[in-house]
Amino acid sequence: MNGHRHVMGPDKPLDAATRKRLDAQLAVTRQLAARYPNVAAAEAAGFHRYGAFTPGLGTHYVDPDHTSGVTGAIDRDELLHPVLIFDGSEPDSPLAGFMYISFTADASVPQPEGFAGPNDHWHYHDSVCLRTRADGAIDAPFGADADVTPAMCTTVGGKWMGLTNYMVHVWTAPGYANRYGVFHEQNPHLDCPDGTYHQIPWREMGDRLTTCRSG
Repeated sequence: MNGHRHVMGPDKPLDAATRKRLDAQLAVTRQLAARYPNVAAAEAAGFHRYGAFTPGLGTHYVDPDHTSGVTGAIDRDELLHPVLIFDGSEPDSPLAGFMYISFTADASVPQPEGFAGPNDHWHYHDSVCLRTRADGAIDAPFGADADVTPAMCTTVGGKWMGLTNYMVHVWTAPGYANRYGVFHEQNPHLDCPDGTYHQIPWREMGDRLTTCRSG
Protein backbone atom coordinates (compact mmCIF):
# COMPACT_ATOMS: atom_id res chain seq x y z
CA MET A 1 0.00 0.00 0.00
CA ASN A 2 0.98 3.57 -0.66
CA GLY A 3 1.79 5.93 2.17
CA HIS A 4 -0.25 6.58 5.30
CA ARG A 5 -3.75 5.69 4.24
CA HIS A 6 -7.18 5.72 5.76
CA VAL A 7 -8.89 2.41 6.37
CA MET A 8 -10.52 1.47 3.09
CA GLY A 9 -13.43 -0.92 3.12
CA PRO A 10 -16.03 -1.23 0.39
CA ASP A 11 -17.26 2.04 -1.08
CA LYS A 12 -20.25 3.43 0.76
CA PRO A 13 -23.55 3.78 -1.12
CA LEU A 14 -24.35 7.25 -2.41
CA ASP A 15 -27.71 8.93 -2.61
CA ALA A 16 -28.88 10.11 -6.03
CA ALA A 17 -27.86 13.74 -5.54
CA THR A 18 -24.36 12.87 -4.36
CA ARG A 19 -23.90 10.36 -7.18
CA LYS A 20 -24.89 13.02 -9.70
CA ARG A 21 -22.33 15.47 -8.29
CA LEU A 22 -19.59 12.84 -8.29
CA ASP A 23 -20.38 11.70 -11.83
CA ALA A 24 -20.11 15.31 -13.02
CA GLN A 25 -16.72 15.71 -11.32
CA LEU A 26 -15.34 12.48 -12.78
CA ALA A 27 -16.63 13.43 -16.24
CA VAL A 28 -14.34 16.48 -16.15
CA THR A 29 -11.31 14.27 -15.47
CA ARG A 30 -12.15 12.10 -18.49
CA GLN A 31 -11.99 15.16 -20.74
CA LEU A 32 -8.26 15.35 -20.04
CA ALA A 33 -7.48 11.95 -21.57
CA ALA A 34 -7.53 13.34 -25.11
CA ARG A 35 -5.44 16.35 -24.11
CA TYR A 36 -2.65 14.35 -22.45
CA PRO A 37 -2.65 10.88 -24.02
CA ASN A 38 1.03 10.24 -23.28
CA VAL A 39 4.14 11.64 -21.60
CA ALA A 40 5.20 13.52 -24.73
CA ALA A 41 1.96 15.51 -24.76
CA ALA A 42 2.28 16.31 -21.06
CA GLU A 43 5.88 17.51 -21.40
CA ALA A 44 4.94 19.64 -24.41
CA ALA A 45 2.31 21.30 -22.20
CA GLY A 46 4.90 22.13 -19.52
CA PHE A 47 4.55 19.19 -17.14
CA HIS A 48 7.64 17.86 -15.34
CA ARG A 49 8.28 14.38 -13.97
CA TYR A 50 7.88 14.15 -10.21
CA GLY A 51 9.58 11.00 -8.97
CA ALA A 52 10.24 7.62 -10.54
CA PHE A 53 7.85 5.03 -11.94
CA THR A 54 6.62 2.89 -9.06
CA PRO A 55 4.49 -0.23 -9.53
CA GLY A 56 0.92 0.42 -8.51
CA LEU A 57 1.49 4.18 -8.65
CA GLY A 58 2.93 4.92 -12.09
CA THR A 59 4.95 8.06 -12.88
CA HIS A 60 3.62 11.43 -11.79
CA TYR A 61 3.91 14.63 -13.84
CA VAL A 62 3.24 18.08 -12.38
CA ASP A 63 2.47 21.37 -14.09
CA PRO A 64 4.45 23.89 -11.97
CA ASP A 65 2.23 26.71 -13.21
CA HIS A 66 -0.78 25.21 -11.41
CA THR A 67 0.38 24.55 -7.87
CA SER A 68 -0.20 27.90 -6.17
CA GLY A 69 -3.40 28.07 -4.14
CA VAL A 70 -4.51 24.51 -4.92
CA THR A 71 -6.52 23.43 -1.88
CA GLY A 72 -8.13 20.13 -2.81
CA ALA A 73 -11.50 21.86 -3.08
CA ILE A 74 -12.25 20.00 -6.34
CA ASP A 75 -13.94 22.88 -8.12
CA ARG A 76 -13.87 22.94 -11.91
CA ASP A 77 -10.58 24.82 -12.15
CA GLU A 78 -8.78 22.32 -9.91
CA LEU A 79 -10.40 19.40 -11.73
CA LEU A 80 -8.87 20.63 -14.98
CA HIS A 81 -5.34 20.89 -13.52
CA PRO A 82 -4.43 17.62 -11.81
CA VAL A 83 -1.11 15.88 -11.46
CA LEU A 84 -1.00 13.39 -14.36
CA ILE A 85 -0.12 9.71 -13.82
CA PHE A 86 1.47 7.72 -16.66
CA ASP A 87 2.28 4.06 -17.17
CA GLY A 88 6.01 4.73 -17.51
CA SER A 89 8.23 7.69 -18.32
CA GLU A 90 8.95 7.14 -22.02
CA PRO A 91 7.46 9.65 -24.49
CA ASP A 92 4.81 7.14 -25.60
CA SER A 93 3.90 5.96 -22.09
CA PRO A 94 0.10 6.23 -21.86
CA LEU A 95 -1.98 8.22 -19.41
CA ALA A 96 -3.16 6.01 -16.55
CA GLY A 97 -4.88 8.35 -14.11
CA PHE A 98 -4.78 11.58 -12.14
CA MET A 99 -3.77 12.84 -8.73
CA TYR A 100 -5.36 15.76 -6.96
CA ILE A 101 -3.37 17.39 -4.22
CA SER A 102 -3.79 20.09 -1.63
CA PHE A 103 -0.65 22.18 -1.88
CA THR A 104 -1.88 24.27 1.07
CA ALA A 105 -2.58 21.52 3.63
CA ASP A 106 -0.28 18.79 4.91
CA ALA A 107 -1.01 15.81 7.13
CA SER A 108 -0.86 17.94 10.27
CA VAL A 109 -4.37 19.29 9.50
CA PRO A 110 -7.66 17.61 8.50
CA GLN A 111 -7.79 16.25 4.96
CA PRO A 112 -9.57 18.24 2.24
CA GLU A 113 -13.27 17.75 1.65
CA GLY A 114 -12.43 16.55 -1.84
CA PHE A 115 -14.83 14.80 -4.16
CA ALA A 116 -18.54 14.39 -3.54
CA GLY A 117 -19.31 11.56 -1.14
CA PRO A 118 -17.18 9.68 1.39
CA ASN A 119 -15.27 7.34 -0.92
CA ASP A 120 -12.25 9.43 -1.98
CA HIS A 121 -9.27 8.15 0.02
CA TRP A 122 -6.75 10.94 0.62
CA HIS A 123 -3.26 9.93 1.73
CA TYR A 124 0.11 11.47 2.50
CA HIS A 125 3.76 10.44 2.85
CA ASP A 126 6.49 11.17 5.36
CA SER A 127 10.27 11.49 5.32
CA VAL A 128 10.54 12.40 1.64
CA CYS A 129 13.69 13.76 0.02
CA LEU A 130 13.24 15.64 -3.27
CA ARG A 131 15.98 16.79 -5.61
CA THR A 132 15.34 19.00 -8.65
CA ARG A 133 17.13 18.30 -11.93
CA ALA A 134 18.35 20.99 -14.30
CA ASP A 135 15.47 20.21 -16.69
CA GLY A 136 12.87 20.79 -13.95
CA ALA A 137 12.17 17.11 -13.28
CA ILE A 138 12.29 15.95 -9.67
CA ASP A 139 13.91 12.82 -8.25
CA ALA A 140 13.09 11.16 -4.94
CA PRO A 141 16.48 9.56 -4.21
CA PHE A 142 15.17 7.44 -1.33
CA GLY A 143 11.53 6.94 -2.28
CA ALA A 144 8.99 7.77 0.43
CA ASP A 145 7.93 6.55 3.88
CA ALA A 146 11.39 5.21 4.69
CA ASP A 147 13.86 6.08 7.45
CA VAL A 148 15.30 9.04 5.58
CA THR A 149 16.83 11.80 7.72
CA PRO A 150 17.35 15.46 6.84
CA ALA A 151 21.11 14.85 6.91
CA MET A 152 20.83 12.02 4.36
CA CYS A 153 18.81 14.29 2.10
CA THR A 154 21.29 17.16 2.40
CA THR A 155 24.11 14.80 1.45
CA VAL A 156 22.53 14.16 -1.97
CA GLY A 157 21.61 17.81 -2.53
CA GLY A 158 17.90 17.39 -1.82
CA LYS A 159 15.15 19.06 0.21
CA TRP A 160 13.64 16.98 3.03
CA MET A 161 9.92 16.97 3.87
CA GLY A 162 8.70 15.56 7.17
CA LEU A 163 5.11 15.36 5.90
CA THR A 164 3.81 15.79 2.37
CA ASN A 165 0.57 17.41 1.32
CA TYR A 166 -2.65 15.42 1.13
CA MET A 167 -3.31 13.74 -2.22
CA VAL A 168 -5.86 11.42 -3.84
CA HIS A 169 -5.64 9.26 -6.97
CA VAL A 170 -8.42 9.10 -9.56
CA TRP A 171 -8.40 6.19 -12.01
CA THR A 172 -10.63 7.37 -14.86
CA ALA A 173 -8.18 7.17 -17.78
CA PRO A 174 -9.24 4.76 -20.58
CA GLY A 175 -7.87 1.26 -20.08
CA TYR A 176 -6.90 1.80 -16.44
CA ALA A 177 -10.18 1.30 -14.58
CA ASN A 178 -9.24 0.11 -11.10
CA ARG A 179 -11.08 -2.96 -9.83
CA TYR A 180 -10.49 -1.77 -6.28
CA GLY A 181 -12.26 1.53 -6.85
CA VAL A 182 -11.85 4.79 -8.73
CA PHE A 183 -10.08 6.43 -5.75
CA HIS A 184 -7.93 3.53 -4.59
CA GLU A 185 -4.33 4.44 -3.76
CA GLN A 186 -2.75 1.81 -6.03
CA ASN A 187 -3.70 0.48 -9.44
CA PRO A 188 -2.78 -3.15 -10.24
CA HIS A 189 -2.58 -2.32 -13.97
CA LEU A 190 0.65 -0.43 -13.25
CA ASP A 191 3.05 -3.34 -12.93
CA CYS A 192 6.74 -3.73 -13.78
CA PRO A 193 7.98 -4.91 -17.21
CA ASP A 194 8.17 -8.50 -15.94
CA GLY A 195 4.57 -8.40 -14.72
CA THR A 196 5.53 -8.22 -11.03
CA TYR A 197 5.51 -5.43 -8.44
CA HIS A 198 9.04 -6.17 -7.18
CA GLN A 199 11.01 -3.05 -6.26
CA ILE A 200 14.64 -2.30 -5.54
CA PRO A 201 15.65 -1.37 -1.95
CA TRP A 202 14.94 2.29 -1.25
CA ARG A 203 18.59 3.05 -0.46
CA GLU A 204 19.48 2.12 -4.06
CA MET A 205 16.97 4.47 -5.70
CA GLY A 206 19.19 7.44 -6.54
CA ASP A 207 18.23 9.02 -9.86
CA ARG A 208 16.71 5.89 -11.42
CA LEU A 209 13.58 6.42 -13.49
CA THR A 210 11.91 3.31 -12.09
CA THR A 211 11.81 1.49 -8.76
CA CYS A 212 11.20 -1.84 -10.53
CA ARG A 213 13.86 -4.50 -10.19
CA SER A 214 13.18 -5.48 -13.79
CA GLY A 215 13.46 -1.92 -15.06
